This record gives sequence, C-alpha cells and structure tokens, in this order.
Amino acid sequence: MTAAMLASLVLNYDHLSDPKYLLKVGVIIQATKGNPEFGVFPEHGSPEKLEEKYNQLKIAFEGAQDKSRSMIKLRNATRKETDGILYTMGHHIQSHCQGNEESLRKSGYELRIPRGAGSARTLHPPAQPSGWVVEQGASTQLKFKVPPTRGAVFCEIWCTEGDPSIEENWQYKGGFPEFEGVLTGFRKGARYSLRARLVGKAGAGDWANTISIVVE
Repeated sequence: MTAAMLASLVLNYDHLSDPKYLLKVGVIIQATKGNPEFGVFPEHGSPEKLEEKYNQLKIAFEGAQDKSRSMIKLRNATRKETDGILYTMGHHIQSHCQGNEESLRKSGYELRIPRGAGSARTLHPPAQPSGWVVEQGASTQLKFKVPPTRGAVFCEIWCTEGDPSIEENWQYKGGFPEFEGVLTGFRKGARYSLRARLVGKAGAGDWANTISIVVE
C-alpha cells in the first residue's frame, strides 16, 4: 500500500447532531486518554484538553435547548473549539500510527480506508496566510489576527525571544479557532519574533511572514 493509499481518520464531524457529536467526543476521550499507543499528545490537543471541552459542551448543549440566542452562540463557539482539538489530536494520531489500521481503529475516530487509487478526495493544507497582524495590547500583552484561507480550522502562533533563525528557539503559544486573540507571558521592553500558520484537515500550511515587536 503506497503512502497515498494509507488508512486515515475522519476528522470532520459536522454532520453529527449535538447528542451524537457529544457521544463521539466521549468515545474518543475514553479511547485515547492514558493510552500509550498514541505517544505524547501536544498540550493544546490532548485527551485531557478534549475532556475539559467535553464538560463545557454538555453545559452548552443543554443551555441551547431553550433556544436562547446567547446559549446557541455559546454552543456553536464551544463546538468549534472542540473541532480544533479533535483535528489536532487526529493529526497527531495519524502521524504517530503511520497508517497502521489496527492502531487507528483503537483511537475512537471513524476510519477512512481508500479502496483504490483516486477513490478518496485529496485534501491539501490551508494556503499561507497573508497580512496577519500583531499589535500591542494591555501591559505586556500582544493582540493578533490571522486571515483564514480555505480549509483552515485554526491558526497556530509561535514566538521566540531568541534568534528566530534557530528552530529550537521557537515556543508554541497556542491554537486559535477564532483566528485572533490575546497573547500573554511576555517581558516588558523585550523584543520578540512571532510567526503564524493555518491548520486544516490535511495538516499545517506554510508559515506566514515573521513579525518582530518590542513589548511595551
């Protein structure tokens, strides 16, 4: 079986109703939490992070049943954030399992198995974002906004106070399904380099231009 024919996980569950979506999330948590077969998950896309969002989902789904506009808005936002965690975990599992069907089936995700060349639609990572911005926020905070491109599910932000040409210097600041947010943990008067990329069902796209800024 060639690389193009490897089994993969279904990462999009938009078609599921709220109860079925909640059930699927619960199954994935049970299958992956504490399971050494999937290695060490990234902190922003871990079973523990998914479980935390799962508990918020239950509250949001229950509140949305009374048709309150504010609760429906909360439900939609919470489900979108959960989608981002599911995508991140799924990509980690696929990378770790390298197409091993037996391992992938233990993840709780649905499995996609190509039956022949061209039978599965080819997915591509999101295009490189252009025109992303970083600006000073409240004291020692930075605000950012990354324009999403087609297929993007969330954006990743990384930063370094060191030499940006050294890959090991970069530190992960988080994944953001809203494509904008506030970053904290900076030193006043220090210069930082920041970079962003978009992540979709087929993985991460190319890095946008690096931005350098002195924190006030």
